[in-house]
Amino acid sequence: IEGVTSEALARALHDAGHKSAVYLGTLQEAVEYLLAEARPGDAVLTIGAGSVSRASGELVRLLEARAVGNAAGKPHENH
Repeated sequence: IEGVTSEALARALHDAGHKSAVYLGTLQEAVEYLLAEARPGDAVLTIGAGSVSRASGELVRLLEARAVGNAAGKPHENH
């Protein structure tokens, strides 16, 4: 759709009251943001193909590693 970008979509969602909607310019920024924000019990949904699928796999690996570290009594570094 002409004129519709992910940044414009995030802005419209935010303006419509979804204050947690954010725009991140790269997949790496998205992975880092979600790693910092996700908490035990949260559901993280990613939709896409190609690089989005690879980024979601990276996020899962990082979250699992953090969970293992927390289970061993190590606090995660993001908070």
